[in-house]
Amino acid sequence: MYATTFVRRFVFKLAGLIALAALAAGAAFAQSGAAEREGRALRIGIIGAGNMGGPLGLAWAEAGHQIVWGTRNPAELMPLVQQASPRASAGYADAAAFFGDVVLLAVPRSQRLAGRSASCCAARS
Repeated sequence: MYATTFVRRFVFKLAGLIALAALAAGAAFAQSGAAEREGRALRIGIIGAGNMGGPLGLAWAEAGHQIVWGTRNPAELMPLVQQASPRASAGYADAAAFFGDVVLLAVPRSQRLAGRSASCCAARS
């Protein structure tokens, strides 16, 4: 029991640090929008818009990349999409998987359904 709680806390803290690092890196790119100006903007699909997917998507949108967040309830993401507009939109997980040159799976392990996660990304192969 204790080990499971410890591991969860560790993973949550690690995800927070990764998100902060991405925000810091995104802030440096956001000032110049270098990816868009240099013609190297990516189409990024993010499945999940919680503690990790939301901030990473915002940072990447500010850097000039096109973002689609995929979630079970896309209507709930409108405030996040408005923050990242005009380079972002929201849809279901399959839309994010088909959209992206790069796809980030940013959902908790407990919410991953092996067949469902694999099926939306396997269709791209």
